[in-house]
Amino acid sequence: MIVTDNLGAGYKTMQVLFDVSVTVPQKMLTVIVGPNGSGKSTFLKTIFGLTKIYSGVVKVDGVDITGLPPHIVARYGISYVPQVDNIFGNLTVQENLMIATHGLKTDESTLKEIFEMFPHLRTFKNRKAALMSGGERQMLAIAMSLLRKPKVMLFDEPTANLSPKMAKMIFDIIKELRDRFDKTVILAEQNARKALEIGDKAILLVSGRTVFEGDAAALLNHAELGKLYLGIKQS
Repeated sequence: MIVTDNLGAGYKTMQVLFDVSVTVPQKMLTVIVGPNGSGKSTFLKTIFGLTKIYSGVVKVDGVDITGLPPHIVARYGISYVPQVDNIFGNLTVQENLMIATHGLKTDESTLKEIFEMFPHLRTFKNRKAALMSGGERQMLAIAMSLLRKPKVMLFDEPTANLSPKMAKMIFDIIKELRDRFDKTVILAEQNARKALEIGDKAILLVSGRTVFEGDAAALLNHAELGKLYLGIKQS
């Protein structure tokens, strides 16, 4: 689905990614893990056209999208859910969802599907989004992204600062996007153990370079890499 080849990217004069060549398989959950500052978020932002490209290419379905602006990248069926500033806090839940459908052909059945998947949002549909909990705001951001019917969904640290209970709910939703909706999902996540437990494929970035690419379970059970870079101790 998505391929990068010798990708180098960053921000203005600061390069963060170096020679990243990876493949993201279709309709699977690919997990991007690594220490703080390793380039996880930058990798997602680069796919979505939010960074400076120094070298290499990004392709989706064989089409070169390197350096295209986000509004063009979105037309290729790619959505991006950032960690923060991903909803309109001064608007109600219902208003946020309506904004997400702007320019799309939607009807009441579309919103009904969303409310079935996110019952919390139905309960709070007339509440200002800023008054919801962090986890509920993440659900709203995911719902808004899903309404655009993307093929590929990029998630940047969606469980950061959430309670264990709410984090589990977000992980369950992300699994459902893969299992029920056949989405290709790329998840950058600091909770490496949980992410690897639900992922199909794993990419380990360290200092902006690829240290591991392969089966998620293999990285989870890799004693040396898990302990050295992810703080995962084998039982």
